[in-house]
Amino acid sequence: MNLTEKAWEIFNQSVRDYHINDSVDSAENNPFQANSLEWILYSKNWIDTVQWHLEDIIREEDINPVDSIKKEQILLSKSTFGSIKILRPLFLILMLESTAKLQLGLSIGFLFYH
Repeated sequence: MNLTEKAWEIFNQSVRDYHINDSVDSAENNPFQANSLEWILYSKNWIDTVQWHLEDIIREEDINPVDSIKKEQILLSKSTFGSIKILRPLFLILMLESTAKLQLGLSIGFLFYH
């Protein structure tokens, strides 16, 4: 399994786990070893999932503005902004991996079609 497939699997697991309780107030129960790449990917996606649901809640027409601010504070308190810096090299690797495959495909295509 390559890195892209592994990340996709972890992201989907995180979303499935979120929907067990389907609540922005649920605690993250990350099953991976702390500070491992898997742990970071799971945590990052958990935060994204909570954020998407919070944005839906905040957009509700009948939400109390004070409740809206409290919900936003929940997101900030759960956020691990340090993971963003750690993920930058991962995305660079994924981008280079995709670019290399594209270039290889184009090279092979060029050989077969010319």
